[in-house]
Amino acid sequence: MESRLEQLLNKFEALVNRFENAQGGQSDSTAPQTSAPAGNASSGTKLTKEFDAEINPKIKLLEEASAKLGGELIKTITDKYISTVLQQRDILVTMSQAAKPANLQFLIKPVSNAKNDIKALKNKDPKLGNHVQTVADGFDLFAWFAQTDVKEFLDENLKNIDFYGFKVLQLKQENDSAWQKAYKELAKTFCDFVSTNADTILNWTGNDANAEDVFNAQLGKSEAIFRGKGQVEEVKNQAVNLLADIQGGKTMNQNLVHVERNAHKKGADGPLQPIPKKEIAPKTAAAKVEVKKDPKTEFTMNTYYIVRSIHQNHKQQNYGKETLKYEGEQVESNYGFALIKCKDTTLLVDGKCKNIMLENCQNVRVIVDSCLSIAEVINCQKATITIKNQQLDCLQFLSRIPQFSVERSQGVQIYLFEPAKNCKVHTTCSQSVVLHYPKINGTEDDEWFDIGIAETFVTAIKDDRLITQALESVE
Repeated sequence: MESRLEQLLNKFEALVNRFENAQGGQSDSTAPQTSAPAGNASSGTKLTKEFDAEINPKIKLLEEASAKLGGELIKTITDKYISTVLQQRDILVTMSQAAKPANLQFLIKPVSNAKNDIKALKNKDPKLGNHVQTVADGFDLFAWFAQTDVKEFLDENLKNIDFYGFKVLQLKQENDSAWQKAYKELAKTFCDFVSTNADTILNWTGNDANAEDVFNAQLGKSEAIFRGKGQVEEVKNQAVNLLADIQGGKTMNQNLVHVERNAHKKGADGPLQPIPKKEIAPKTAAAKVEVKKDPKTEFTMNTYYIVRSIHQNHKQQNYGKETLKYEGEQVESNYGFALIKCKDTTLLVDGKCKNIMLENCQNVRVIVDSCLSIAEVINCQKATITIKNQQLDCLQFLSRIPQFSVERSQGVQIYLFEPAKNCKVHTTCSQSVVLHYPKINGTEDDEWFDIGIAETFVTAIKDDRLITQALESVE
C-alpha cells in the first residue's frame, strides 16, 4: 500500500509540474508586446475579453462534437476553421493597436489560403463532401472587416452555410447532426459578436502606421492563448480529481472485495448436482403491424423538410398523394424546400424561394414562382419542376436562376417560362431529362419546344487530347 501511495504522490507531483509549465506558457503568450504601441488599449482589452467569453465556449462544443464524430478529415477541417475564427481575435488586437491601412489585402490572404486548403479536401472522402463544403462556405464570413454594411454582409453569408449543412443534417446521424449544429452555432455567435460591436471595431483606434507588421506579429497568438488556457484547465481538473482519490482512498481500495475466510470450503459436502436444462418455448411469428404516420413537415434552418414514409417491419416505404401549398408569410426569399422520399406529391410555392431539392422521390410535381439559387433532383423517378412567369420587378431575380442539377434520375421534366430560360442544367448519370420552353417572341397560343437533353456522346482523340461531342436530341 505504501508503494501504491508513493506512486500516486509522484503522479500528483508530475501533474503539478505540468500545471506550472502550462501557467508559464500562458503568461508568455499573454504578455504585452513592448514593440507595439498601446493605442486604445482599454477598448481592445475589453473587446478581446468579450470575444473570449462568447466565442471560446462555442469552440469547445465544436471540438467535442468533432471528437465524437471522429475521423482525420473532420478533425482537419474543424481545426482549420477554429484557427481562422481565433485569427479574428488577432485582427481585433491589430485594430486596437494600429491605424487603418489603405489596403486590407494582408488580412484577407490568410482566410483565402485557409479556404483553398479546405476546398482541396472536398474529394478526399465522398461521404464527407458536404461536411467539407459547408465549412468552406463559412470562410466567407471572415471578410467582414472590408464591408460597409457589416451586419447585412454577415447575415447573408451566414445563410450560405445552410445549403450543404442541410445535407449533413439529412444523414440523420446523431454525431453528424451534433457537429453541424455546433459548427453553425459557432459561426452565428461570431456574426452576432461582430454585428453588435461593429461600430467600435471598425474605428481602428490604434496609432501604429504599419498595420501589416502589427498583424503579422500578433498572428497566431490568440490561438496559443486559447490552447494554453485549455491545457491549464485540463491539468487543474486532473490534479483536483487525483487529490480527491488520494484523500478518499478510492484509488487504492476501489478494486478490493471482502471475502469471508474459508468461503471456498463451504457447501462442498455431497456430490455436485446437475443443473436442470430449462425448456425454451418456441417463438411464434408476430403478426405484421403497419403503422401509418401523418405526413411530416419540419421547418429547420430556413428550410421546409417534407418527408413521406410508413414503417413496416422496420423498413421505410414511400406513400402519400398530397398537394401542399405554401404562400404569404410562409414563403421568403431565403427559405428552401426539401422533399425527401415523397411519392405522388405536388408542391406549390406561391412566391420567391431560395432553393428546391428533391431526393429519392417518385412522381413528384413542383410548381414555383421563382427559385433564386438552385433546384436539385437527386435519385428520383419521374419528377416535374415548373418555374412560372413573373412580373417585371422579379425578372432581375429570374435571370439569376443559376442552375438545375439532376443526378442519378430518370424522367425529369423541366418547364421554363420566358424569364427563366437563362438558367443552366447540369445532368449526371441521368436519363430522359426534357426541357420545355417557349419560342422567342412567341405568343400564348404557340406550342413550346420539348427537347431532351443529350445522353449519348462521341469521343475521339485529336492532337493527344480527348474531344467529346454530344449527339443532339430531337424535338
